[in-house]
Parts: sequence; structure tokens; C-alpha cells
Amino acid sequence: MCEVNDSVIRLGVIHGEFHWHRHINEDELFYVVDGQLLVDLEGRTIEVNCGKALLVPRGALHRT
Repeated sequence: MCEVNDSVIRLGVIHGEFHWHRHINEDELFYVVDGQLLVDLEGRTIEVNCGKALLVPRGALHRT
């Protein structure tokens, strides 16, 4: 969508599982506009509901 200072803002529609990955140099923020998002981290799964956000810190192995 745009860049703000040193950050990139993206809008995504997520269906199904994504592969395990990590971001070495940047954090990743998920904000749920509609529905629910499940984010798998090492050893746990976090539910992110509509109107809520989750910050995955750089280096953390995760998948949606």
C-alpha cells in the first residue's frame, strides 16, 4: 500500500496455511479487519480476532 519512514504497509487476504518462515531484519504486525487469524509460533498458536493485532518480533519462526 505504502511506505512510512522505514516501514512497508501491506494489505493481505489470507486463506489457508502459509509456510514456516522468519524475518531477520524486521518485525511483522498483523491487524485483523474481519474474521480471525491463527498465527503459529514455535510451541504455541495465537488467535487474533477482528479488531486486534499481533506483533511477531524479528527472528521469530512463524506461519499464518
